[in-house]
This record gives sequence, structure tokens and C-alpha cells, in this order.
Amino acid sequence: MVGIQKATLQAFPCNSQSQCRVMDGSTNEFLSEPRAIEELLKDVEPRYGSAIANLGAGSIGAFEIFAVSGFVAMVFLLSPTGRRLGSAPMDAIGNVTARMLDAHGKFGPPPPGLEGTSLTDLLDSGQVEISTDDRYPQAIGVTAFHDLINSLGNCNWEILANRHADSPFFTSDFPIALETTADLQLTNKVVPLSPNLAVRIWPTLGGHDVPQDFSFPRARWRFRSLSRSEVRHINSLIVQAADTAVYCQQRLAWTDGFIERHRHHRVDAIVQKFPTGNGVLLMSAHRIVSYQHPPVAGSRSG
Repeated sequence: MVGIQKATLQAFPCNSQSQCRVMDGSTNEFLSEPRAIEELLKDVEPRYGSAIANLGAGSIGAFEIFAVSGFVAMVFLLSPTGRRLGSAPMDAIGNVTARMLDAHGKFGPPPPGLEGTSLTDLLDSGQVEISTDDRYPQAIGVTAFHDLINSLGNCNWEILANRHADSPFFTSDFPIALETTADLQLTNKVVPLSPNLAVRIWPTLGGHDVPQDFSFPRARWRFRSLSRSEVRHINSLIVQAADTAVYCQQRLAWTDGFIERHRHHRVDAIVQKFPTGNGVLLMSAHRIVSYQHPPVAGSRSG
């Protein structure tokens, strides 16, 4: 497998040292047990290989649904990208709360040296910024981990077979491609599982009230072989959703040009603010948006 940087199109060897390792990535001091993430991974990772093999052979049940839902939950809640996405709504809450408190006179004047008469002025000018330690939303994600598995597992699933050997699925450092739906609150999640297998999870609003016994009684699924154009569409979403790197089984003649066309995007948390009579209603959704990746110092295309 080969990794390709989205910012530069430079290829690099795909191993844990070059990409996957994050120093103390499984340690979170906001948790009462800082290494609790490791225990969650132990519940999912040993099942994954067998589950993917079973899905590829056309077999699906609670075992396979738990393993794939667990993988999606791991990426969405615990990865560096997941931490970034979780921080945006909290940044917005902090910003709105600070402005409301300032409007009610709860803060004194700014300290000398700052240009402004209030905290709101300082926020507007960018002299003060309210930001969230991204391990805090990760800690919240740990507490919601099994809830998300239960919710994902009780959705509608499509298991997608890619029969086009010369056009394998990509994957990435954030392998959850998002498809918009008619309901702005909901997005389909398309997740590559292997070069020739992916899953599309169609969200429902009723999966949260199912008992958490992981029998997934509301799960519905179908198997489907994709056309070449459908594979191309999914690969374009995978590249767009990737945070910094795309992975491919091998670097084919068309790979770099395809990534070049779709690389100027990423997944972001879009926070909308709706004033109410006595406050502000915040709504957050994840979307693929246009994004210019910053250049990587000392790198070159090739």
C-alpha cells in the first residue's frame, strides 16, 4: 500500500511510523482512566479481519455489524480528525457563552495592552480566541462509543462490491466519506473496508432508543455490485474526505491525476447559529467542504 499526501501529491511508505503513530494518542487525561481508549480498541480490532472476510463472502450478522460499526465509531470519535470535528461545536459554545456573559457585564475591562473596550471587541478583532483542547471532545467520544456503535448498527446498510480490479477503492487517514441527503441533519457514511469492498450506512433517527445489547434488531442490509462510475464517485468522496493523506493499493497511472482533481476538500463541522428570544441555538453538521491544504515544508511532488 502507498500513501499520498493531499497537499503535495508526494508518495510515502505506508507504515505506522510514517503516518499512523500519534504520540500518546491513546492517552486522555480527561478520562478517569486515561488509557480507557485502549480497552475500546481491544473490543473492536480483533474482530475486524474476520468480519471483513465474512462480508466479502456475502455473510452478515451481529458480529460483522458490531466490528464495522466499531471501526466507524473509532475513526469518527477517536481519530485526530474526529477530535478536530468535535472541537468546533465546543469552540462555538464557548464563544457564544462568552459574548452573552459579556453582554450582561460579567467581565471586567480588558487588561492594558489590548485594543478594545470589552471581551466581545477582543473576540471580534481576533486578539482573543476561545478554543477547546481536542482531547476533551475525544473523552466525550469515549463515553459515547458504544452508543454510536448501537446507533450505526441499527441503520440501513449497503455492502458494496467493487468488481473493477483496475479501479480499487482508496482509503485514507479519515476513511468516512460523507454523502448529503434530503434531510440536512443526516449524512450517509460510505466507508472503504478493503480495495474491493465498502459499506454505505444510511442513517435513521430511531436507532438511539434500541436496547444496547448489540443484537441490532433494526439493522437492514443488501449486497450490491457497483458500476465503474459508482466506484469513481465513491473514490472521489474518499479523497475529498481525507484529512492529509490518501492510501491506495498501488500507485496506478491514473491515481495522481484523480487525487489532484479531488484533493482540495476535507470534512469540517459546520456550526449554524440561530438567535432565540433569550439566547442562541447552535446546530452542528459534518460536511465535505472546499479546503486548501497548507504546503508541507521541504516536500515536493513526485
